[in-house]
Amino acid sequence: MSLVGNFADNFSVRTENNPESLFEYQAASSGNDNVWLSNDNFQSIGTFSSYWGFYENHWSMFGKQPYIATDKLLNAFEEGDPRRALTLNPDNKQIQKYWTQNEPTNTGVGSFNNPRILRYADVLLLWAEALNETGDQAGAIALINQVRTRAR
Repeated sequence: MSLVGNFADNFSVRTENNPESLFEYQAASSGNDNVWLSNDNFQSIGTFSSYWGFYENHWSMFGKQPYIATDKLLNAFEEGDPRRALTLNPDNKQIQKYWTQNEPTNTGVGSFNNPRILRYADVLLLWAEALNETGDQAGAIALINQVRTRAR
C-alpha cells in the first residue's frame, strides 16, 4: 500500500489495481460492467451510482444533475491545481468522480475502467480524522498533508 505519485493514475484504465487502490470493482473487458455508473464522462454521480446499490435513489432524479460546484468550491482550487480538472467537468463545472474524456476504453455509456471503491488516501484521511478526534492534531495534519502534497 502506498500513494501513487500521480493523482490522475487513480482514475485511468492504464493504472488499474495500482498500489493505492485497495478495492476496485473489476469491470469486464466488454465494457458492460461499468455502464452509466458515473465514473467515466457522466456528470450525475448520485443518480447512476444507485445502480450499484450504494445510494438510495428514485427514477424522478434521472437527469437532474444535482451536483453543481458552488463558487466557494470553485474558488478553493489554486491556479493550476490538477485536482480541479479531474473532479470537475471542464465544460460545465459539474462535480464528477473523475473526468476521463480521452480514456481509450470508453464505449459511449460504458467503460472497461474499474471504478475505485477504496483507496489508500481514503484510509489515511480516515486515520487523520481519528487522530484529530483523539487529540493528536499534529499527527492528523501530517497525514492530511501527505495526501494533499501528493495530489499536486
